[in-house]
Amino acid sequence: MSAEHHPNTTAAVYALRFCRLLEILQDERATEPRLTTRNHAEWLAWAHGARWLVRMLFDSRARAVAHGDAALPSVRSQSDVQALVEYLDEVFATLPSEHSALGVPFPAIAWSVNQVAAEQADSEAGRPLPSVRYLDRPLQLSTLRSSAEGWDSLVRRMQAIVQTQRDASNSARIEAMETHARLTAVELQLDGLSRRLGSTSPQGSEGAADGSVELS
Repeated sequence: MSAEHHPNTTAAVYALRFCRLLEILQDERATEPRLTTRNHAEWLAWAHGARWLVRMLFDSRARAVAHGDAALPSVRSQSDVQALVEYLDEVFATLPSEHSALGVPFPAIAWSVNQVAAEQADSEAGRPLPSVRYLDRPLQLSTLRSSAEGWDSLVRRMQAIVQTQRDASNSARIEAMETHARLTAVELQLDGLSRRLGSTSPQGSEGAADGSVELS
């Protein structure tokens, strides 16, 4: 075996982090707050934290193994942690990359309120969880990856729709401004005509009062 595959200081650091994260995540599900209509932010804070801990767990193991420590246990062999991973996979779906085409620093994460509520209700009632959560599994990233269009195509279509709406809005705004300008011009013409009629009206009244008729 070459020297680069023997455990070294770097492998020891990542192995230690892996073991500590594994110990934390074994009881992480017990700290999950009860999801209600008023505490979405609290539940999401827990779920996002647990999700990033899971990411660090897999990252630590991968780096430790890459530096020569192949003795670390598999995450799948830890039933509590594996159950947490599967639970998070059920209610979250991540974008294909950490930096999406929309320019946000972290991927947007979709989640299902009904899914979390159903999971918690089944857990409290002691009922076994069904193996399939969705008929179409709308939150599964695999569905998006297997799509013939893919995420980039969907983003481009969404951006095209937004641009079309902006163009239509701008056209409507320009048309409204032109209509307003035409109405203003008509109002000015009517105002001028009214003033001219008002200035000639007294002379006509005086002539009618005298009873005089001027013949040409």
